[in-house]
Amino acid sequence: FIPLNLLAVLFIPDAIQWHFPAWRGITAHKNQLGQVSLMSLIFWVYSFSQGNMRNRAIAVIYACLSLILLMGSRSATAILTAVFLFFILGFAVAYKRIFRTVIGPLLSSLFIFTIFICLIPIFYLGLDFILSMPELIGKDLTFSGRTDLWVTIFDEAKTHLPKLLDRVAKGE
Repeated sequence: FIPLNLLAVLFIPDAIQWHFPAWRGITAHKNQLGQVSLMSLIFWVYSFSQGNMRNRAIAVIYACLSLILLMGSRSATAILTAVFLFFILGFAVAYKRIFRTVIGPLLSSLFIFTIFICLIPIFYLGLDFILSMPELIGKDLTFSGRTDLWVTIFDEAKTHLPKLLDRVAKGE
């Protein structure tokens, strides 16, 4: 599926959503390509840790292709999820190989201190600092207009849900 998506992006003009611009490959939307690429990336990174040299080489190739498609999809959710997961993976590997065995207490304390240092701007700059974070990745606080849609959906649910429950209770 990954090579087919890459070939589609390279050779089929409709495999790119030009108004974003973002790749969508043979999926229906850029976010689907981002989700599939993220799952593929997770699979191939895991496969790398489990195989022999030949399988590791294949895993590296497919992980790179998955990463290219993930970045090309420009799906902010999938990309941020990948960054978060790789941060956790990096910390877990570092903990297993370095922190626990070599200089664990010192580096663990330094890591916790760094987290607190990173939280200080939030406390001093207030909520405005947190609210400006989505702008760093080109988004706004309405999740690209989705919150307006959610309000409408909740209003409709409030209107129609009691009627639906009455019908279910009557056995209709």
